[in-house]
Amino acid sequence: MYTGSADGFLVVLLTFNALLALAAATVLLTSLPGYVKLYLRETGRWLNCWAGLLLLVGIILLPINLLLGFVHCWLIPLPMAAEAVMALVTQITDMDGMHAAMEEIRDKHQYWYTHAGGTSDAARKVESLLWVTWPLIAGMAAVLLFVGLRAFKRFYSRLAKDLETHSMSMQFDRLFDEHVQRASPRHRRHRHHRHHRHHRGHTATE
Repeated sequence: MYTGSADGFLVVLLTFNALLALAAATVLLTSLPGYVKLYLRETGRWLNCWAGLLLLVGIILLPINLLLGFVHCWLIPLPMAAEAVMALVTQITDMDGMHAAMEEIRDKHQYWYTHAGGTSDAARKVESLLWVTWPLIAGMAAVLLFVGLRAFKRFYSRLAKDLETHSMSMQFDRLFDEHVQRASPRHRRHRHHRHHRHHRGHTATE
């Protein structure tokens, strides 16, 4: 049952994800070696590289956010789920207090679920399902995050190596061009000197 609610929490979640992606892409780009950043600026690829990293971070965050969005909109609001987890943690030594806290959260959930268009029976079934499957949901979120981070690490390592290779190649080309430019005047003077000596010798022979 989709509630269709785009409440303040989802706005906050999306804003947090956007800021996280922007910060992560910026930090990763500025963490590259100085000569690589110089290469990116000189070749005009700085913005393209930053946009690519931003897109990749967004792709990594997408699966876990889809999972959280599904839970938030279809099963239980995430703030309410966090409240239930906190009740379990803080009241673990007080069974009566834990029972009272969980009853209060159950009433809140049924109120939310029924006002979103569901029934009390369906709400109780969802609560039973969540009680059994919440470790699976948490584990799935952790796996998605782990897989995404591993994929990102491989991509970032490959990108950094590729940029370093191109940067070093560009530096060698620049050094070679500078060496040729420095050597060219001497070479021209040497050729002119040889030509002048040859001309003088030819005149003396005549």
